[in-house]
Amino acid sequence: MTAAVAAAGAATAAIATAQAAIAQAAGDLASYISSGVTRDPAKPFITSYDDRTGERVELSYATFANWVWKSANYLRDSLDVQPGDEVAVLL
Repeated sequence: MTAAVAAAGAATAAIATAQAAIAQAAGDLASYISSGVTRDPAKPFITSYDDRTGERVELSYATFANWVWKSANYLRDSLDVQPGDEVAVLL
């Protein structure tokens, strides 16, 4: 086996490991948000501060989950994104 073939195999294995870790983290985050909605839907989940204006915006678990569902539905209904498709979000 050449060094290039071994390196390619190692890179493929590393990518598969990273993809599995990302899928696990995404599942954990979804479970965390879901349990937050169940426990205390009005509890703040995300707080954003605007350094320029001093404005603070809080999203509760319920509000955040609602926006996630709206975004997912938009991706599916308007952009034909299917389960398993990769999507990047730039904030």
